[in-house]
Order: sequence, then C-alpha cells, then structure tokens
Amino acid sequence: GYVVSGTVITTTAAPFSKFPMVPLINTDISAVTESVNVRPPRKGFMIQGVNNGNYEIVAYSYDGREIVASSTPRSVTISGADVTGLELRISPLASVSGQVLIEASSNLCGNKSKRAMEEIMIYARSDDPSPLASSTSHFFRSDVAINEKGEFTIHSLRPSRYHFEASLPDENWYTRSITLPAPADARQPQGGM
Repeated sequence: GYVVSGTVITTTAAPFSKFPMVPLINTDISAVTESVNVRPPRKGFMIQGVNNGNYEIVAYSYDGREIVASSTPRSVTISGADVTGLELRISPLASVSGQVLIEASSNLCGNKSKRAMEEIMIYARSDDPSPLASSTSHFFRSDVAINEKGEFTIHSLRPSRYHFEASLPDENWYTRSITLPAPADARQPQGGM
C-alpha cells in the first residue's frame, strides 16, 4: 500500500488542546479505511498501507460530547504513489439554538393522546451538494431532540446554508412556522469626547 501524510494546522480559536482525529474515508465503498490520532506537540499524521482508490480525509477535534472543530474535507486519489504534504486546517464549528413552541388545536381529530415534547426531533439539512459533504456527514450529527421546555441546540455545524425541519410525533402535528430572531444591532453608540 501507499502513504497518505500531512499536517494538522490549528488556529487560536481552535487550539490544539483536543487531540484531533484524522480519518481516511474510502469513497468507493463508503467506509473509513484508517483513522489516526494526532497528539501534541507532533502535528503531523501518516496513514500507511493505503490501496489505490478514491478517498476523502478530514481532521476534527472532539471534546467528549461533540465535534467542536473541523477541517474542510479534502479529496485524495491514490494511483500508484504516496500522497504527502496535505494540510488540514482546523477551524471552530458553529451551533444553532432555538425553542419549539407548541400550540393546542381546537379541532384535533382522531387520537388526542399527549405526546412528550422529547419525541420531537429538529434536523439541520445542509444545502452543500458536494460528495465531500455527504461522505463525511456521519461524523457531524445534525439532528437533536428537544428538551421538556422545547429548547434545542445543534452542535458541530460546518460552514453552509441550512434548512431546519421538525420530525413530529404523528400526522396530527404540523410545523406552522420557523422564525429567526431579529439581528442584533452590531453598532454601539459612540461616546463624545
């Protein structure tokens, strides 16, 4: 097999304190071929014994609960030679928080059983059509259950435009609207001298 190697680069906003993982995904069979852990002070990675084929590689940091930083996935093709000198730049990932409000219906037909709010799932669907986004998506969970107050937070969102969907308990439920808060005024009042 051949070697895939390179360096994981971090920013001050995404420090090297969480040991990044670097999985190599074989896109021909949609499976992780190898995954290495990069430990400071060493920032380089090397994956050996890689067969000819098409792969994707990404670096990410995990804090024990979710992925907090990630590089952009890169395409790698092995065709009779090593691939070296890759740079995987880790940047912090975003999160989205919100609240689901339930309105009672006066004309509910059928079973009026009360469902727990925890049965409602919120999904963030990316508009990114690239194969790189879909093959590495299993590392980046984009769905979450709401809590008893209807609150939710979806972590580990990579840069993209997202659509939000709700998975509801049964056909008697529907999404009436999804609203965004008004943007905060970024301008601060200037004091006189």
